[in-house]
Amino acid sequence: MKNNIVTKILIIYTVLIGMLGILLKDNEISKTERRKLKQAPVLNYEKVVDGSYFTDLDDYTLDQMPARDVFRKIKGITSKYLLNVKEENGVYEKDGYLFEITKTSENSLDYFINKINEINKNFKANTYFVKIPDKEYYEDNIIKKDYNLIDDKLKNLDSNIKQISISEELSLKDYYKTDIHWINSNLEKVTNKIKSVMGLEENSSYTEKMLYPFYGALYSRKVSSVKADKITYLTNETIENMRVYNYEKDKEEKVYNEDYFHNIDSYDIFLAGATPVLKITNNKVADKKLIVFRDSYGSSIIPFLAENYHEVIVLDLRYVKFANLQNLDIDLTNPDDILFIYSVNIINNSFSLK
Repeated sequence: MKNNIVTKILIIYTVLIGMLGILLKDNEISKTERRKLKQAPVLNYEKVVDGSYFTDLDDYTLDQMPARDVFRKIKGITSKYLLNVKEENGVYEKDGYLFEITKTSENSLDYFINKINEINKNFKANTYFVKIPDKEYYEDNIIKKDYNLIDDKLKNLDSNIKQISISEELSLKDYYKTDIHWINSNLEKVTNKIKSVMGLEENSSYTEKMLYPFYGALYSRKVSSVKADKITYLTNETIENMRVYNYEKDKEEKVYNEDYFHNIDSYDIFLAGATPVLKITNNKVADKKLIVFRDSYGSSIIPFLAENYHEVIVLDLRYVKFANLQNLDIDLTNPDDILFIYSVNIINNSFSLK
């Protein structure tokens, strides 16, 4: 009798899942897994004969399974509480946060220092460097990078580069739970510290906006019980009126583009995401020019710094060689200030810099 009940439940469940799969519209992307999902394969004779159609059909069925995220969540809860699995794909869960576990690469540190010093020789301007701590720095009892070694290596930056420490202006709550990045709306102390050292006027009048849900890069690598983040960002009239020219796409962008929230990586709302070269124009300031060398962390703090300049050139050396910039219509001459702002994640994985 008991077996009959279980069998009936399984049959009903299978039928319901199948019906939902037919009735529901296919999703193009998975926000939680940060990837494109398989779409229905085209049926043709060749694919049936070689068997690839059925393989593609299996992949499509799995990707478009109704309540897929619910099953991922159940798996995460089971792994955490029943199997006591805390680490997966280099991602560790603790206290409601996901952390990335990576070893320190001394070779990468040396490469980074040499790269910055090499570029620095091309400019004569007030030059600054900001190291952005990773969120692991603020959590106890987890595997961390060798921060003392990193700081010792950074002492080898050229002497004219003024280093700005921001570690005291941050804490764990200033980072996303499911992502490696810091939270735009929590960066007032950091921004004011940088502006103070650079001799810039502080700005404090902003409106906060919020987008939900945000599933970060770490969430896609570990099935967990951690809840979705929300993206909160600060804006004002000056930021909204800035013009952002994207050299790669040959078009103007918004500083914050909420349409990009629906991309695979919702963090793309900040300065159009992974982009080699941008030029920000702020007509509220008559002059002053800043050149910023940055990684993805810089995308969410640069808007605040741009309030103090007429022009900001934003360069991401992961996607363009410095030597190749001369082939683009970019004026790198006569900057007032140069800022290198890099996260520990890139400093420790700097071979991605061209």
